[in-house]
Amino acid sequence: MTPGNLFTKWGVSGIIRVKCDSCNYISSKQKLYRELSNPGVRGRKTAEPNRSLAVGLINTSIAATGAQRLLSAMNKPVPCASALQSQLNEVGRKVRECNEENMSEHRFQLQNILENGGFPRDTPIPAEADRQYNNPLRNSRGNTPFAPATQTRDVLAENLTPQKKIIAFNHENKLCKIGECARRRGVEVDCPGHEGCTATLSVEENAGDEKRGGRKLASILTSGSHPITVDKLCTDADGRMAEGFGDEMKSKQGVTTEHYLDTVHLNRAVAKAISRARITPQLVTEHPCKSKEHRQAINRLADSIAWRAEREVRAANQKFGNRKDLAAQSITAAIPALIKCYEDKHNLCRKYSLVCDGEKCVHEYIPKFARGAYRFSPSDTEVLAVILRKRMGKEATRKTRYSLTTQKAESVNHAFAKTNPKHSMTCSRNGVNRDHSAIHMVNNAIGDSILIKAKACNVPLAPNSPALSTLHHMNRRQSYFRIRASSSREIQQSTCSSTTKQISLV
Repeated sequence: MTPGNLFTKWGVSGIIRVKCDSCNYISSKQKLYRELSNPGVRGRKTAEPNRSLAVGLINTSIAATGAQRLLSAMNKPVPCASALQSQLNEVGRKVRECNEENMSEHRFQLQNILENGGFPRDTPIPAEADRQYNNPLRNSRGNTPFAPATQTRDVLAENLTPQKKIIAFNHENKLCKIGECARRRGVEVDCPGHEGCTATLSVEENAGDEKRGGRKLASILTSGSHPITVDKLCTDADGRMAEGFGDEMKSKQGVTTEHYLDTVHLNRAVAKAISRARITPQLVTEHPCKSKEHRQAINRLADSIAWRAEREVRAANQKFGNRKDLAAQSITAAIPALIKCYEDKHNLCRKYSLVCDGEKCVHEYIPKFARGAYRFSPSDTEVLAVILRKRMGKEATRKTRYSLTTQKAESVNHAFAKTNPKHSMTCSRNGVNRDHSAIHMVNNAIGDSILIKAKACNVPLAPNSPALSTLHHMNRRQSYFRIRASSSREIQQSTCSSTTKQISLV
């Protein structure tokens, strides 16, 4: 009997028999794994190591073929790709259900927080939302009137607690391998709609319709056993998600949702608009006009003006507090003072600016030799004033008066990159499941998330498992870096506040 007959592979584990070299005794078959019950399924039962491997893979960006390469390099039993994919499909379904239940539990906890604070359970809360596409939109800009993407992810995070949990998620998909194979064989099928279809959108529909995504997010929040309403929604300024969200929230719950703009995106948009504007400021310095230093001073002007506008807004909000009308008046009046400040003319700064006192003003990002050396033509001044009104005008001031951002919702994009990277992998079937896995890791500590998913997939870790210490270390490491990042932001905000000059508005 050859050694191959003594071991029967079953995924990453197997069944073994022992043979005696002296008497040729062969033992009975012994399974090197524990089995999972498969009610209603014919055939051999699932081995626990195979299910556990699938749980581990759905927490990473490794799929079936990648797992085969990894196990081959480790000289371990390698399961076939189809069997491993079958396990990934089953685990993905359970992980999706686990995360949806987890998000519903977070919505229930929000209602408890409102009730404990003395508010009705149906009190509207603030939230933030963002969308991500599986393809970089810049790749096909100008080649199609629609968004050049096949999958989209809409994320909504609550702003009631400091943790800002993800409480709603919407995934849209145009891909269906089953329908594609059927059409190649000459069978006419329409996606979505046929049996086993993984697509949620037809090929003709626009994947970039953020208004539809906003309606679906609102529908998720207002349905179920723990409905949540939102009266303040912060998004970026280049989409219509808030419009669809507000329409659905108004029709389902009768709650009016006020739209706010992300200040970070707005500042970037202002800087980009200044860079693209056809302004040609003169620079009165000793450096030649074609020198490297001269070009650097011109290129950094947009970032400097955008940051100065942000400082003016922060200073006005800090000074006037709840008196938003006075804050808006102060911010709008500071626009001409801001432009003249870069020309080293501070007459208007003394009267209207809350950042420059008319004597000493530091322009961020600008080299020392170029500070106060810019000269703008009348047309340049008019163009800059129009652009600055996008950040310092009355409408922009109203939509940014709480200084809200979408940083939490956008941080989920980094988690998506760990389980379903948009540049290197597109999963038609398990893409939504991998996204749910990423959200579960964001809402819970990484180690705790893996434990919960393993238990949901019927492969819980034993109390004395050596992997528990590693998972606890992951939790401590994640907590350390979160505290460190939070401390860095607090130091930066306190520094900006201390350097802001408070001057009375005349």
